[in-house]
Amino acid sequence: TGSAEMNEQLKKEEEDLVGKRGLLPNTDTQTFEMHLPDGLRTEYDRVFKNLVEEEKSQRVQDSGRMGHVQTKAGNRGVSEKTLKAYSAVNRFLAAFIDHSLKDIDYSVREKRFLERLLGGAPPIRGKGVFYSDVDGASASYEHAIFYGHELTLLIFDLLLLCILDLWWTNFLAAGFATYFVDAGVGWARDYYGRKNLARVTLVDERFLI
Repeated sequence: TGSAEMNEQLKKEEEDLVGKRGLLPNTDTQTFEMHLPDGLRTEYDRVFKNLVEEEKSQRVQDSGRMGHVQTKAGNRGVSEKTLKAYSAVNRFLAAFIDHSLKDIDYSVREKRFLERLLGGAPPIRGKGVFYSDVDGASASYEHAIFYGHELTLLIFDLLLLCILDLWWTNFLAAGFATYFVDAGVGWARDYYGRKNLARVTLVDERFLI
């Protein structure tokens, strides 16, 4: 694709001459706040658990044959079983999005005024609920990361600084301790967040920036 073709496509995007990419017809909404039915979680846990156990079993076998912790899967990168596990989970979730799973379905709608005001989860009666994220990914994604919680983190640091200063009666020591605690919280969130993301998505940690 050359510059001319890219420029033409960008013009079409600006003039809204391209097809919609949203989950629903004639919409561009691709982000949702999802409240899933128990049946989906149960089935997902079953599929995910079986595949992960196979992967762990393969790693143990490889480790035993080689005589150390480094496995064959680790030597060649992502193992075949991990790729199969990812494909199986991906097909399962794609079938759910396509309304192809029996007795496990969902509906898409926007939040009502009271739901926006009070928050909380809607009642799930057999079917899940997808709330359209009309404000874009930033509205709901901020609930899962540090971004968007600067004020809360600032208040935590100030309270910790004041408590340590009252306790030690040494402002400099309290400042250093608060800094190290803040850095430790950030490191823990990054480290364990990567571990958890790699585990639940079956994506190799090396692909996580």
